[in-house]
Amino acid sequence: MSSFAFDSTALSHFARGGRFGELEAITTTDECVVPAEVLDELARGVDAYPALGTVASQAWLKAVELGEFEELVAFARYKGELGGGPERNNGEAAVLALGERARRDCSHRRKRRYRNWRCDWSYGA
Repeated sequence: MSSFAFDSTALSHFARGGRFGELEAITTTDECVVPAEVLDELARGVDAYPALGTVASQAWLKAVELGEFEELVAFARYKGELGGGPERNNGEAAVLALGERARRDCSHRRKRRYRNWRCDWSYGA
């Protein structure tokens, strides 16, 4: 099983196009996560694009929060690199922080010589 972390761009376009069924179909065997920061970004756009309000109700998308210390440090680092004000680039920074954690976890498992363990993790931007 692969894991995908989605940023607001992909989710926004699929929501506004009414095409969540297609996105779910191509990720049906995968874990699909969306950081809380991305959901916040999408919620701010609901007035202009009501379809964005459907993102959080997708059963196949798992909302996740950054909680580990390393995730928060990575988020702060990426936020600083991406720039913008308090409301800008939070989703992107959160997705990158989750990816960094996944890469670290994968590397750790490989070092422990897990057999037949597949490590796939993609940024959905």
